[in-house]
Amino acid sequence: MKTDHALPEGTVDDAPGNGVVNLQQRREQILAYLEQETFVRTAQLSRLLGISEVSIRKDLDFLAQRGLVKRLHGGAQLVTEALPLLNLSSRYLQHKTAKEQIAAAAVTLVDRPGQTIYIDTGTTNLLFARLLPRELPITVVTNSLSTIAELEGRPACRVIALGGVVDYQHKVLTGLWTDQLLERFNFDMVFTGADSVTPEGFGGDDLALSEILRKAISRTKASYVLADSSKITRRSPNLFAGVGEMTAWITDSDLPPAFCAAFTTAGGHVRIAGAPVLK
Repeated sequence: MKTDHALPEGTVDDAPGNGVVNLQQRREQILAYLEQETFVRTAQLSRLLGISEVSIRKDLDFLAQRGLVKRLHGGAQLVTEALPLLNLSSRYLQHKTAKEQIAAAAVTLVDRPGQTIYIDTGTTNLLFARLLPRELPITVVTNSLSTIAELEGRPACRVIALGGVVDYQHKVLTGLWTDQLLERFNFDMVFTGADSVTPEGFGGDDLALSEILRKAISRTKASYVLADSSKITRRSPNLFAGVGEMTAWITDSDLPPAFCAAFTTAGGHVRIAGAPVLK
Protein backbone atom coordinates (compact mmCIF):
# COMPACT_ATOMS: atom_id res chain seq x y z
CA MET A 1 0.00 0.00 0.00
CA LYS A 2 1.57 3.26 -1.10
CA THR A 3 1.65 6.67 0.52
CA ASP A 4 1.13 9.94 -1.30
CA HIS A 5 4.89 10.19 -1.71
CA ALA A 6 7.53 8.32 -3.63
CA LEU A 7 8.25 5.71 -0.98
CA PRO A 8 5.72 2.94 -0.26
CA GLU A 9 4.19 2.84 3.23
CA GLY A 10 6.31 0.85 5.66
CA THR A 11 9.48 0.85 3.53
CA VAL A 12 12.75 2.48 4.45
CA ASP A 13 14.50 5.74 3.68
CA ASP A 14 18.22 6.53 3.68
CA ALA A 15 19.28 8.01 7.01
CA PRO A 16 22.85 9.34 7.03
CA GLY A 17 24.72 8.00 10.01
CA ASN A 18 21.83 5.84 11.18
CA GLY A 19 21.42 3.22 8.46
CA VAL A 20 17.73 2.93 7.61
CA VAL A 21 14.63 4.15 9.38
CA ASN A 22 11.13 2.73 9.13
CA LEU A 23 8.74 5.35 7.73
CA GLN A 24 5.97 4.67 10.21
CA GLN A 25 8.29 4.77 13.21
CA ARG A 26 9.82 8.01 11.97
CA ARG A 27 6.43 9.70 11.58
CA GLU A 28 5.45 8.57 15.06
CA GLN A 29 8.65 10.15 16.38
CA ILE A 30 7.80 13.40 14.61
CA LEU A 31 4.34 13.41 16.22
CA ALA A 32 5.93 12.76 19.62
CA TYR A 33 8.27 15.75 19.21
CA LEU A 34 5.37 17.97 18.13
CA GLU A 35 3.38 16.95 21.20
CA GLN A 36 6.19 18.25 23.38
CA GLU A 37 6.97 21.46 21.49
CA THR A 38 4.69 24.22 20.19
CA PHE A 39 6.69 24.48 16.98
CA VAL A 40 9.48 22.32 15.55
CA ARG A 41 11.71 23.39 12.67
CA THR A 42 12.44 21.11 9.74
CA ALA A 43 16.19 21.47 10.33
CA GLN A 44 15.73 20.50 13.99
CA LEU A 45 13.80 17.35 13.07
CA SER A 46 16.46 16.54 10.49
CA ARG A 47 19.16 16.66 13.16
CA LEU A 48 17.10 14.73 15.73
CA LEU A 49 16.23 11.90 13.35
CA GLY A 50 19.44 11.90 11.34
CA ILE A 51 17.81 12.18 7.92
CA SER A 52 17.67 14.80 5.20
CA GLU A 53 15.39 17.83 5.35
CA VAL A 54 13.87 16.67 2.06
CA SER A 55 12.65 13.47 3.75
CA ILE A 56 11.37 15.44 6.74
CA ARG A 57 9.36 17.73 4.45
CA LYS A 58 7.79 14.68 2.80
CA ASP A 59 6.86 13.30 6.21
CA LEU A 60 5.34 16.63 7.28
CA ASP A 61 3.37 16.82 4.03
CA PHE A 62 2.05 13.30 4.67
CA LEU A 63 0.97 14.16 8.23
CA ALA A 64 -0.52 17.50 7.13
CA GLN A 65 -2.66 15.80 4.48
CA ARG A 66 -4.13 13.64 7.25
CA GLY A 67 -4.97 16.61 9.45
CA LEU A 68 -2.40 15.83 12.13
CA VAL A 69 0.02 18.74 11.66
CA LYS A 70 -0.01 22.24 10.21
CA ARG A 71 2.84 23.26 7.92
CA LEU A 72 4.44 26.60 8.78
CA HIS A 73 7.41 28.40 7.27
CA GLY A 74 10.49 26.45 8.27
CA GLY A 75 8.68 23.71 10.17
CA ALA A 76 5.34 22.52 11.56
CA GLN A 77 3.09 22.49 14.58
CA LEU A 78 0.48 20.12 15.93
CA VAL A 79 -3.14 20.61 14.84
CA THR A 80 -5.28 21.07 17.95
CA GLU A 81 -8.09 18.98 16.48
CA ALA A 82 -5.65 16.10 16.08
CA LEU A 83 -5.13 15.64 19.81
CA PRO A 84 -7.80 12.90 20.16
CA LEU A 85 -5.93 10.91 17.51
CA LEU A 86 -2.38 11.41 18.68
CA ASN A 87 -2.54 8.97 21.55
CA LEU A 88 -3.62 6.45 18.94
CA SER A 89 -1.17 7.69 16.32
CA SER A 90 0.72 4.43 15.95
CA ARG A 91 -2.44 2.46 15.19
CA TYR A 92 -3.83 5.29 13.07
CA LEU A 93 -0.88 5.22 10.72
CA GLN A 94 -1.09 1.45 10.38
CA HIS A 95 -3.48 0.36 7.59
CA LYS A 96 -4.66 3.98 7.40
CA THR A 97 -6.19 3.78 3.93
CA ALA A 98 -8.22 0.70 4.82
CA LYS A 99 -9.45 2.29 8.05
CA GLU A 100 -10.50 5.47 6.26
CA GLN A 101 -12.40 3.47 3.64
CA ILE A 102 -14.14 1.34 6.27
CA ALA A 103 -15.17 4.42 8.26
CA ALA A 104 -16.51 6.13 5.12
CA ALA A 105 -18.54 3.05 4.22
CA ALA A 106 -19.97 2.61 7.71
CA VAL A 107 -21.06 6.22 8.10
CA THR A 108 -23.54 5.82 5.22
CA LEU A 109 -25.63 3.69 7.59
CA VAL A 110 -26.30 6.70 9.82
CA ASP A 111 -28.86 8.51 7.70
CA ARG A 112 -32.00 9.18 9.75
CA PRO A 113 -32.72 11.87 12.35
CA GLY A 114 -33.28 10.58 15.85
CA GLN A 115 -31.09 7.48 15.61
CA THR A 116 -29.29 6.36 18.76
CA ILE A 117 -25.97 4.66 18.12
CA TYR A 118 -23.20 3.19 20.23
CA ILE A 119 -19.58 3.78 19.16
CA ASP A 120 -16.79 1.57 20.47
CA THR A 121 -13.18 2.60 21.06
CA GLY A 122 -10.36 2.31 18.52
CA THR A 123 -8.95 4.28 15.62
CA THR A 124 -11.38 3.13 12.92
CA ASN A 125 -14.32 4.01 15.15
CA LEU A 126 -12.75 7.37 15.88
CA LEU A 127 -12.47 8.06 12.15
CA PHE A 128 -16.09 6.92 11.79
CA ALA A 129 -17.17 9.41 14.47
CA ARG A 130 -15.31 12.19 12.66
CA LEU A 131 -17.29 11.48 9.47
CA LEU A 132 -20.74 11.53 11.07
CA PRO A 133 -23.02 14.08 9.32
CA ARG A 134 -22.62 17.32 11.26
CA GLU A 135 -26.19 18.54 10.81
CA LEU A 136 -27.97 15.22 11.44
CA PRO A 137 -29.64 15.13 14.89
CA ILE A 138 -28.59 11.84 16.46
CA THR A 139 -27.55 10.51 19.86
CA VAL A 140 -24.14 8.93 20.32
CA VAL A 141 -23.41 6.78 23.36
CA THR A 142 -19.78 5.88 23.97
CA ASN A 143 -17.17 5.04 26.57
CA SER A 144 -14.36 6.38 24.38
CA LEU A 145 -12.77 9.59 25.64
CA SER A 146 -11.26 10.23 22.19
CA THR A 147 -14.67 9.98 20.51
CA ILE A 148 -16.20 12.31 23.08
CA ALA A 149 -13.49 14.88 22.29
CA GLU A 150 -13.89 14.35 18.53
CA LEU A 151 -17.62 15.13 18.63
CA GLU A 152 -17.18 18.43 20.46
CA GLY A 153 -18.78 21.40 18.68
CA ARG A 154 -21.62 19.49 17.02
CA PRO A 155 -24.88 20.98 18.35
CA ALA A 156 -27.01 18.49 16.41
CA CYS A 157 -25.27 15.51 18.00
CA ARG A 158 -26.14 14.62 21.58
CA VAL A 159 -23.23 12.76 23.15
CA ILE A 160 -23.78 10.56 26.20
CA ALA A 161 -20.67 9.32 27.99
CA LEU A 162 -20.91 6.05 29.86
CA GLY A 163 -19.53 6.80 33.28
CA GLY A 164 -16.93 4.62 34.93
CA VAL A 165 -13.29 4.33 35.84
CA VAL A 166 -10.98 6.29 33.54
CA ASP A 167 -8.35 4.21 31.76
CA TYR A 168 -5.92 6.88 30.56
CA GLN A 169 -3.75 4.45 28.61
CA HIS A 170 -6.60 3.28 26.37
CA LYS A 171 -8.66 6.47 26.73
CA VAL A 172 -11.83 4.65 27.81
CA LEU A 173 -14.31 4.51 30.67
CA THR A 174 -14.92 1.07 32.08
CA GLY A 175 -16.13 -0.81 35.14
CA LEU A 176 -19.38 -1.56 36.97
CA TRP A 177 -20.95 1.87 36.38
CA THR A 178 -20.36 1.62 32.65
CA ASP A 179 -22.05 -1.78 32.55
CA GLN A 180 -25.01 -0.60 34.62
CA LEU A 181 -25.58 2.48 32.47
CA LEU A 182 -25.71 0.34 29.33
CA GLU A 183 -28.82 -1.35 30.78
CA ARG A 184 -30.71 1.92 30.28
CA PHE A 185 -30.24 2.12 26.52
CA ASN A 186 -31.68 0.51 23.43
CA PHE A 187 -29.69 1.28 20.30
CA ASP A 188 -30.58 1.52 16.65
CA MET A 189 -27.04 0.52 15.75
CA VAL A 190 -23.82 -0.47 17.47
CA PHE A 191 -20.42 0.08 15.85
CA THR A 192 -17.56 -1.89 17.34
CA GLY A 193 -13.96 -2.57 16.56
CA ALA A 194 -12.20 -5.92 16.99
CA ASP A 195 -8.70 -6.92 17.97
CA SER A 196 -9.06 -10.14 16.00
CA VAL A 197 -11.44 -11.75 13.51
CA THR A 198 -11.73 -15.52 13.00
CA PRO A 199 -14.37 -17.83 11.50
CA GLU A 200 -15.49 -18.38 15.12
CA GLY A 201 -16.13 -14.75 15.88
CA PHE A 202 -14.80 -11.35 16.90
CA GLY A 203 -12.21 -11.06 19.64
CA GLY A 204 -11.00 -8.50 22.13
CA ASP A 205 -7.74 -8.38 24.05
CA ASP A 206 -9.32 -6.76 27.12
CA LEU A 207 -11.88 -8.80 29.06
CA ALA A 208 -13.68 -5.80 30.61
CA LEU A 209 -14.08 -4.04 27.25
CA SER A 210 -15.25 -7.28 25.64
CA GLU A 211 -17.97 -7.57 28.29
CA ILE A 212 -19.12 -4.02 27.56
CA LEU A 213 -19.39 -4.87 23.87
CA ARG A 214 -21.42 -8.00 24.62
CA LYS A 215 -23.87 -5.90 26.60
CA ALA A 216 -24.12 -3.21 23.91
CA ILE A 217 -24.69 -5.78 21.15
CA SER A 218 -27.47 -7.40 23.16
CA ARG A 219 -29.31 -4.07 23.24
CA THR A 220 -29.34 -3.12 19.57
CA LYS A 221 -31.30 -3.73 16.39
CA ALA A 222 -28.17 -3.89 14.21
CA SER A 223 -24.48 -4.26 14.96
CA TYR A 224 -21.43 -3.72 12.78
CA VAL A 225 -17.76 -4.55 13.29
CA LEU A 226 -15.39 -2.02 11.71
CA ALA A 227 -12.07 -3.82 11.34
CA ASP A 228 -9.47 -3.99 8.60
CA SER A 229 -8.37 -7.30 7.16
CA SER A 230 -5.08 -7.35 9.11
CA LYS A 231 -7.10 -8.49 12.15
CA ILE A 232 -7.42 -11.99 10.68
CA THR A 233 -3.75 -12.62 11.48
CA ARG A 234 -4.35 -12.24 15.24
CA ARG A 235 -5.96 -14.26 18.03
CA SER A 236 -7.53 -12.65 21.10
CA PRO A 237 -8.28 -14.33 24.44
CA ASN A 238 -11.91 -13.15 24.51
CA LEU A 239 -14.71 -13.52 21.97
CA PHE A 240 -17.29 -10.77 22.36
CA ALA A 241 -19.52 -12.01 19.51
CA GLY A 242 -19.90 -15.00 17.23
CA VAL A 243 -19.83 -14.39 13.50
CA GLY A 244 -23.60 -14.78 13.20
CA GLU A 245 -24.35 -12.43 16.09
CA MET A 246 -23.27 -9.33 14.19
CA THR A 247 -25.26 -7.82 11.33
CA ALA A 248 -22.09 -7.43 9.27
CA TRP A 249 -18.34 -7.07 9.38
CA ILE A 250 -17.26 -4.05 7.32
CA THR A 251 -13.70 -4.49 6.09
CA ASP A 252 -11.38 -3.71 3.19
CA SER A 253 -10.78 -5.30 -0.19
CA ASP A 254 -7.49 -6.91 0.92
CA LEU A 255 -9.47 -9.64 2.70
CA PRO A 256 -8.27 -12.99 1.27
CA PRO A 257 -11.05 -14.79 -0.65
CA ALA A 258 -10.37 -18.06 1.19
CA PHE A 259 -10.87 -16.42 4.58
CA CYS A 260 -13.98 -14.62 3.34
CA ALA A 261 -15.41 -17.95 2.18
CA ALA A 262 -14.67 -19.63 5.53
CA PHE A 263 -16.19 -16.71 7.41
CA THR A 264 -19.42 -16.67 5.40
CA THR A 265 -19.70 -20.47 5.55
CA ALA A 266 -19.61 -20.14 9.34
CA GLY A 267 -22.63 -17.81 9.15
CA GLY A 268 -20.96 -14.42 9.04
CA HIS A 269 -21.81 -11.49 6.78
CA VAL A 270 -19.02 -9.48 5.14
CA ARG A 271 -19.35 -6.06 3.54
CA ILE A 272 -16.35 -4.76 1.61
CA ALA A 273 -15.79 -1.00 1.85
CA GLY A 274 -16.51 0.46 -1.57
CA ALA A 275 -19.01 -2.23 -2.55
CA PRO A 276 -22.35 -0.86 -3.83
CA VAL A 277 -24.83 -1.44 -0.98
CA LEU A 278 -24.12 -1.80 2.72
CA LYS A 279 -27.68 -1.98 3.98
